[in-house]
Amino acid sequence: MWFITFLMFGLSFALDACIRSVDNPYQDPYLDYLLVKTLEKALQESGRKLNCDKDAQDFYLKVTRLKEEPTAYTPFKRVNAYNLTLSLELRSGDKSKTYSRTINYFLPSGAYGNLPKRKALEDLLNIIYLDLLQDLKVYF
Repeated sequence: MWFITFLMFGLSFALDACIRSVDNPYQDPYLDYLLVKTLEKALQESGRKLNCDKDAQDFYLKVTRLKEEPTAYTPFKRVNAYNLTLSLELRSGDKSKTYSRTINYFLPSGAYGNLPKRKALEDLLNIIYLDLLQDLKVYF
C-alpha cells in the first residue's frame, strides 16, 4: 500500500509539458500522427505530464527535411527501392536539438500502395525515439 502512495506522490510532482506545435510542411497526415504520438510517448516516459497550463514547459517540433531518393530500379525502369531521410528539430525555451536518420525501404510491387513508406516512417521514428527520450531526460 505504501508503494502506491509513494508512486502517486511522485507522479503529483512530475513536470508539466505542453506540445505547442508540430510543424510539418510536407502535407503528410500520417507523419503528423506519428510525430505527435512519438513526442507524447517520449514526454510521458521521461517523467512529464501532458498539460498545457501556464507553468508547463512548451515543446515545438518541426520537420526540417523529408526526402525520398530512389536507389534501385526494376528491369522495366520502375523504382522499387528508396532511401528515406527524416530530419526533426525539437525546441523548448532557448534549447534546441536536431535529429536526423536515413532508412531504406522496398516496394515489392505496385499493389502495396504507400504501406512500405508508412512502415519506413514508423521505423525511422522508433530509431529517433531513443535519442529523443535520452535528450528529454538529460538535456531539456
